Amino acid sequence: MNGNTVDEGIWGVAEGGEYTVYENCEFYKSTDLDQTTSAEVLCNGDSAQFRGCTFGSSSVARSGGVIRPCVMLTRETITGKVARDVTFEDCNFWILAGNTANAFVWATTATDVERVMEFKDCAFHVAKNSTATPAVGVGGAAALTDGRIILSGTTYEVGCMALATQTGIWSAAPTLAAAGGSALQAT
Repeated sequence: MNGNTVDEGIWGVAEGGEYTVYENCEFYKSTDLDQTTSAEVLCNGDSAQFRGCTFGSSSVARSGGVIRPCVMLTRETITGKVARDVTFEDCNFWILAGNTANAFVWATTATDVERVMEFKDCAFHVAKNSTATPAVGVGGAAALTDGRIILSGTTYEVGCMALATQTGIWSAAPTLAAAGGSALQAT
């Protein structure tokens, strides 16, 4: 948990290693809830694996028209580093949304992912008492060109208008439609 407000503490964890494994961890950034550049995790690692982890909180709302994701992808924020061959398996992502711009995972440029990033058997939950319905759960500012994000297994989201709509993000699983209850939704 990171509750610091200094400029250097904008993320809970800045992942920039190689072959790092996080197992049964919880990541929470309790401040900077009104900053698009803030996140629980900055993911710039090569072959990082997250298993059974929880990202975010469903008790403190993001404020204003900011993205403020649980996982931020932004190439070379850590010099020479990019998210490459990253896996999230059996993880939970939680937000209390305060605006339609809020998201769980966000890529800031077209080259933020190299090769592949996979979310397998993950759950994306927008708290029921949120004051807004996010437009998308997993997204980006531009179509991904150097890699792709794959949503697979029993991955699902509850509370967004769409799990993913960005070019370069592929869903191999059914999702729940926010507005219509249980339904299959194309991404």
